[in-house]
Amino acid sequence: MKNILIAIAILIFATMCRSASNVSLAAPTCLLNYSSTSPLINNYRNRFFSHTEIDLAFGLGSTELPYSRQFFGATSIVGYHFNSRLYTGLGAGIFDYSSGVMAPVLIHARYNFSDRRISPFICSDLGMLINLSGTDIDNPFYANPGVGIAVLTQRNRVFTSTVSLYTHWKKEVIRESFINLKIGLLLK
Repeated sequence: MKNILIAIAILIFATMCRSASNVSLAAPTCLLNYSSTSPLINNYRNRFFSHTEIDLAFGLGSTELPYSRQFFGATSIVGYHFNSRLYTGLGAGIFDYSSGVMAPVLIHARYNFSDRRISPFICSDLGMLINLSGTDIDNPFYANPGVGIAVLTQRNRVFTSTVSLYTHWKKEVIRESFINLKIGLLLK
């Protein structure tokens, strides 16, 4: 399982390196096109998107309970963006906690504050975790609001970096919270 997640991380890193090598800093038009203050070149249309993220989270507060110490995983979201700023979608993934494996099923929403090459955004995921470990634990609900930066590298490729507060809770109202660090690739 960890080998698959590491392979996904290597794939995203290789794509980032490939896109960075395509940018020629010698051409003045390229500098203008990739300036953080210039607007994007393409006109946005409503369209579908795919967003894959790698998550690394560390437990906050008491970490003695199962599924409260840390986790590593990946999520993939497919959805629709209505303009250059508003994104909504549905997703699924896999999280490898220190106590077992869970699969999130989620609803995603994101709002970009600008349509520039580098744009801050807010986002939130709401969903349910499906226990895949066979342990005696209920399927908890979770919320994951966060803030991040989106960097447009090509007309339809965006790299994202997000910091969020991930919290899941069970029917017995036991809550575990994590600081969640995510990097991702969004394709339009």
